[in-house]
This record gives sequence, C-alpha cells and structure tokens, in this order.
Amino acid sequence: MKIPLAFFIFILIPTSSFSADFTRDIRCLSANAKNGGKINLMYVDVSYDKDNWSSNYVKYEKSSKPITLIPVSIKVVDDGTKSNKIAIKWKEFVDGAYIGEYSMVSQGVYIETFTYQDKKGNLFSFQDNPELLSADGKTCNWKNK
Repeated sequence: MKIPLAFFIFILIPTSSFSADFTRDIRCLSANAKNGGKINLMYVDVSYDKDNWSSNYVKYEKSSKPITLIPVSIKVVDDGTKSNKIAIKWKEFVDGAYIGEYSMVSQGVYIETFTYQDKKGNLFSFQDNPELLSADGKTCNWKNK
C-alpha cells in the first residue's frame, strides 16, 4: 500500500497550531416544555479568527444531530456601557425545510434572552444554565440537572 507524502507532512504538523485559531463557546440552556418537563439545548458559537469567520449551532439533549443556524439579522446597540448589546436572529432549517427561528440578546458573556419560535408560533424562552457546563467546558452535562 502506497501512502502519499502529504499524509506524513500533515502528521508532523502539530494539531495545536490549528486549534489555536479556532474558538468554541458553549452555553447550556433550558426551557419549560408544555408537558411540564424541560427542554435542554447546547448553543455553540464556533469562530476562526484568521478568516473572521463564525458559525452557530444548537444541539438538543435528546438529539443525536446538531442543527446549523442561518443568521438573518445582527443588531449591535451601544448603550454606553463597556460592552455592546447584540441582538441576533437565526433561521432553523432541517433537511432543507424551514422549522423555526431562534433569537438571542446578549451583552458581554451575559445572555439576556434566548428564544425559539417554531413555524406553528409556539414560543419557548430558554434560560442560561452555566452550572451544567462540563468541567472541561466542551459540552453540557445534563446529568447534573
């Protein structure tokens, strides 16, 4: 079996040189379900500083697949404090079909509001639960709920 030289060159490059440019911010959020239970989701913001690129997705506790969020609008409000207030809206598409819309208002690390409205008009208000963030900061630990 012949292995291309490029394979060996890639192996020699430390992976830390790639990961230093990427950041991944994770938030654990919960909302009350209509049946009295909880709906838990992990909100993830991934960015690559070198290219000024970012993307967002959510992953529900009971789902095996993340849902990519498509940004619709971003508004930045300077309210005279050290950090600006940012309002973001995203559309949610699953398998090419419009399912709903997420909205978030944040200021610095504080999430003021995080909502989801499905295409039927049902609105869910999520609360940030930082105590559910895993010790390594890489996922939400729903077992701590």
